[in-house]
Amino acid sequence: MPSDITQAERRDFRRSMGRAVRDVVREAAGIEDPAELEQLGFELCESLALAPTGIPDELMAMIAAERDGLSLLRGIAAAASPPVSRLAAAYAAGLDGASASPAADRVGTLVPERAFRLEADEPISSLVVAARRPGAPGVQILGFTQEWPETGGAIKDGFASGTEGADELDRILQETADLFGVNPIEIGPAEAVARIAAGARRGAECRLGPTSDALLAVNLLVRAGERDAEEVLAALPGLPALADVIPSWYEDDDENEAVDEDALEAEVEELLAALDAWCEDRNAAADWQSLVTFAGGSMAEFRLSYCATGPADWNAGDLHEYLLDYVPRKVTIAEEDIERFPLGVAEVLHFLGETGRLDAHEASDLAGRAAACAARFTAAARDRSNYGPAKALVTAMLADGVDLHDQHQVDSWIATYNALPLGERRARTSSPPTATSVKKRAKTRKAQRQARRRHRGRR
Repeated sequence: MPSDITQAERRDFRRSMGRAVRDVVREAAGIEDPAELEQLGFELCESLALAPTGIPDELMAMIAAERDGLSLLRGIAAAASPPVSRLAAAYAAGLDGASASPAADRVGTLVPERAFRLEADEPISSLVVAARRPGAPGVQILGFTQEWPETGGAIKDGFASGTEGADELDRILQETADLFGVNPIEIGPAEAVARIAAGARRGAECRLGPTSDALLAVNLLVRAGERDAEEVLAALPGLPALADVIPSWYEDDDENEAVDEDALEAEVEELLAALDAWCEDRNAAADWQSLVTFAGGSMAEFRLSYCATGPADWNAGDLHEYLLDYVPRKVTIAEEDIERFPLGVAEVLHFLGETGRLDAHEASDLAGRAAACAARFTAAARDRSNYGPAKALVTAMLADGVDLHDQHQVDSWIATYNALPLGERRARTSSPPTATSVKKRAKTRKAQRQARRRHRGRR
């Protein structure tokens, strides 16, 4: 259980978060799509499950104190996980007479209308639900994958769309059917809710949760039709992601056996050794060779962790997710190398094409795409609001001149950092969430979901 915070840390938190809270409240009040407001509320609070116990209360109190805070509180109450959702609802209820945006009046009103299951001879099944909000046009699509052999149906992955046109359901069903090679079978909406609630319970029993994208979808659907929704949802925050524990993909054989990780790692080592030799044969300058081999190692690590196929099997969707999401979030790059990093990635792709590891035409096209992403990549890589916790910590160390290869320096820095008040620790390693950064991440994730579903649907 996270510990509480001191009064001094509460004051530090309020000082460090004041402007960010005002910005995100203002942004929330201007959102017109209730689905987008729910996503904003969820993403703002998804990390609070493991926060010290006083932090969620402080954050909700700060939101409630803002003139337009009611809209954001309603979005959080509808989409966040317990107990933060309950806290937001309590603060919202205390704002008697306050006005909320039209979108805020429609959050939490989803009514499942149609549902389809897709099952094949796979360890994973899919469920797609279309829901409407009374009096509002458009539909919201919620998709889920459940893992069966080892967990008995726990939720593994999923997504929640924004408000879409009616044809979006047909598109997603067709895409999913193409992946599985089976036709969707329509089921009753109540059965779909019961299946997902049962899958959430199975995950809790196994101590394995859904991905972040899926958790939002689970929260929305279970609340839309399950009588014991809050009890079901309260058990999920903070659990390790099932997708990180159960093997991520299966070989395309009749037994769907898990990929031999030792063999895959050996393949990666051979690929990186060949890349290094290829650079030497081309008489690459030492600093350029270092950057290219660094990029190759990072690309291989991304494919090992996130993709459903081998280390050289790149496509446009994977490349954009790698450059515009994974690297800015997880990979620390020297400042002088940031602008040319996409060119290093392009060089790796040329290597894959010239050595026959990737179709030469495809490799050339992808290399051009990598180079064309340079400006967007540079902006994302320098935006601290994109940094994951580990990257933020490493970046702060480097800014202080810490030699990461000197364990004594690293240990000394961490000891000093841990002794700082909470607010100062946050200021050193991350930018507070702002409306712009949170909304930008939401839109980025939405654009990437199609690529991720193509991979994760096979898991």
